[in-house]
Amino acid sequence: MAKPRIEPVVWQPPKAPPRARQKASGSFALDVFDVPGAGPEDVVLAEDGHVFAGLSDGRILRVSPDGRHVDTVADTGGRPLGIEIDADGELLVCDARLGVLRVDPRGRHVSTLVDRIDGTPMVFCNNGAIAPGGNTSFGFQAGYSGSNATPTLTCTAS
Repeated sequence: MAKPRIEPVVWQPPKAPPRARQKASGSFALDVFDVPGAGPEDVVLAEDGHVFAGLSDGRILRVSPDGRHVDTVADTGGRPLGIEIDADGELLVCDARLGVLRVDPRGRHVSTLVDRIDGTPMVFCNNGAIAPGGNTSFGFQAGYSGSNATPTLTCTAS
């Protein structure tokens, strides 16, 4: 399968609205589940109640809604940080070492979507988001020496 075409553009976020500073109301239940490994950085909740998380050793885990069953669905070979679920049920994984990956949790297939911007390796891809319509934003540290900025790109895969 050919890689989707991705056209990165720099995005500047708008000023936060007043509601962004409001405290949440109500009470929330919190369940904590042990996983067989270290460093789950991000989690994403699937429609069926399963939770996906990446570990420091590169594995992507699927945890059952009750936390009793944990399966390895893929191994990126890197360090997965941010995880999102796209419209096809595949995972968009921001991997600190490998860039933006697509992971098929059913077939355990891992493919690279973006690992360079204008020829410069993405050194630390850390989180992403998928908007309705498929626009994908992700944050990364470019391979520029001495740079501490984390540019955010908005990309459309077609």
